[in-house]
Amino acid sequence: MFLYYFLLGLIAHVLIAQDEVFAETLKLQYRAVAKVEIIRIGTEISIPAPRAESRDRWKFGRNDRVVLFFGTLDWRKGIDVLIDAWVRLPGEFGLLIIGGGTPPRVRNTPEYRSWRGHLETRVAGIDSIQCIGFVQDSDLATLFGAADIVVLPYIVPQRVSAVFNQAASFGVPMIASSVFQGRGDPVMFFDPTPSALALKLQRAFDGEMDELLEASLTFRRENSWEYSALKLLIIYRNLIAQTGAPNMVG
Repeated sequence: MFLYYFLLGLIAHVLIAQDEVFAETLKLQYRAVAKVEIIRIGTEISIPAPRAESRDRWKFGRNDRVVLFFGTLDWRKGIDVLIDAWVRLPGEFGLLIIGGGTPPRVRNTPEYRSWRGHLETRVAGIDSIQCIGFVQDSDLATLFGAADIVVLPYIVPQRVSAVFNQAASFGVPMIASSVFQGRGDPVMFFDPTPSALALKLQRAFDGEMDELLEASLTFRRENSWEYSALKLLIIYRNLIAQTGAPNMVG
């Protein structure tokens, strides 16, 4: 692996990374001499389905408070923290939806199967938690349309998160653990502990929801794919000018 990235960094004119941390890794760990540019995963404007239609599709109550966790079911995503936080809240606080599939790389390992089995046993005893399994792309508009808020309680830093961007793309209020700090408005973040998450959920429904929605919409606007595409276009144009290659970029 070292040789692969070392040679790429030696012969390439430009390397593209999705985050500053990855760029630093290329420079320091793999000794890349090529210039490293940052092009982030972008957001788009995705339209959630109407709330009433979405609630009916998923058989949620029209007036329920619906909190959504969406993504691969993995201990690193902080699902245990989320459940610990949920049981601290009042019994009628709302409905927690856990949607996502299993990570193919580890799904058959004894460690993952043990963790997953413990998770399923625990969730089975909590009526206000529903696990809906893997969600097809065609169902995302109704799933996000049914949610009041999306929560990302990750405990392992995620420099690139498609789920974070997807929630913002649908324009849904969102809260995330502090491992995402710096990726959005500070109002979105909480310490990845059960007590901090429980308090954040309470505050969200007690008056922060409009502010959280604005933070999500601002992130969507400032991280549009249009900016990433424009930067990529500029990189290619500079490369063409630098190397004298035929101009194939319109």
